[in-house]
Amino acid sequence: MTALSSPRSRPYARAAATGVFAFYVVGVITTLILRTEAHEAVWQALVIPFTAFAVVGWVIGTRRPRAPLGWVFLAIAFLTAMGIMGDALVSLAVRNGWAGHGVIMFAAWTQLWYWYPLVTLATGYTMLVFPNGLPSRRWRPVVVILTISVGVITVMAALSPSVDFGKTSLPNPIGLRGWAKDIEKTTLFAVLSAFMAACIVASIVSLGIRFRRSRGVERAQMKWFLFGAGCLGLVFGTALFVPAFNNSGVNDLLFPVALTCLPVSCGLAIMRYRLYDIDRVVSRTVSYVVVTGAVVGVYVGVVALIESVLGFSSSVAVAASTLAAAAAFQPLRARVQRIVDRRFDRAAYDARRTVEVFSNRLRDEVDADTVRLDLLATVATAVAPVTVSLWVAA
Repeated sequence: MTALSSPRSRPYARAAATGVFAFYVVGVITTLILRTEAHEAVWQALVIPFTAFAVVGWVIGTRRPRAPLGWVFLAIAFLTAMGIMGDALVSLAVRNGWAGHGVIMFAAWTQLWYWYPLVTLATGYTMLVFPNGLPSRRWRPVVVILTISVGVITVMAALSPSVDFGKTSLPNPIGLRGWAKDIEKTTLFAVLSAFMAACIVASIVSLGIRFRRSRGVERAQMKWFLFGAGCLGLVFGTALFVPAFNNSGVNDLLFPVALTCLPVSCGLAIMRYRLYDIDRVVSRTVSYVVVTGAVVGVYVGVVALIESVLGFSSSVAVAASTLAAAAAFQPLRARVQRIVDRRFDRAAYDARRTVEVFSNRLRDEVDADTVRLDLLATVATAVAPVTVSLWVAA
């Protein structure tokens, strides 16, 4: 039994998790106040996913203190709060000419290095320790190499010779004078980044191996995680390969939502809340994405057809397109849902097909014993209970 799982240590674990969560909340509130004072935008959409990391980390840390992922999420929340508070304080200092004061100097110094461990925690460490720690001892070298790489990079950044304040910079009190101002252009940074990238790829491989070998509860947990990671990967990949999407307001809206899916899916998997509903969630998500795209395509296509080919006014085109899209939605949704369920939610699809076949046979069957046997067989096939029995009133 580990220290975090012993009954005596659980109150301390809850207190630590609550303390980090409280620090994050105070950090967000302080950031909003500082940005208001600096007359800058106070709302950032990325607050949503990082708040999700903080909330899920707090829930896991207080209820499942033995799960390392909760502490990884809390570390992400801590670094995020420190980073956004420091950035807001530096912006206010630049505006009011306060650069060089002790607290402000510390806030600017944190901006040099906090991002590197934050990104590493949200990627490599999250994938390696989900859901209940390292899958086996042979993955420990990956954690060691990743930790050393990000640790050295963080120290390199923290020892930069100067600290930036907008367009000006001041000497770093703990900086190395002969050190490169931009560590990302050094050979050592390139080598360590390659090690970090290799470790992150290895963590992705570990997920694939664990998913292939998983069964039962663990497999359902892996499905939840892969669902959240898949949503994030879809949006990120689209933004990477489609510049128009990357520069659009749609990406600014979808990326925070997709990033939020990662901690939320991890929390659902570890807390095992409605764990086995993942197939239904995936099938509904895929079907509604497909239906939405098809309906939008019908709408745009009908508008273009009526305006450019038939020559009607835009108001007529919009009205006709709305009617066409509304008429096509329900039959299209039903058709797409059946196709998607057949691929992503096969158990539910087979169960519905079994019940439909039984209903069709029931219309023509009059023998009570045959109906009873057929009903028991249908229930056993569709629901797969441990035992099944039927009582018939005399």
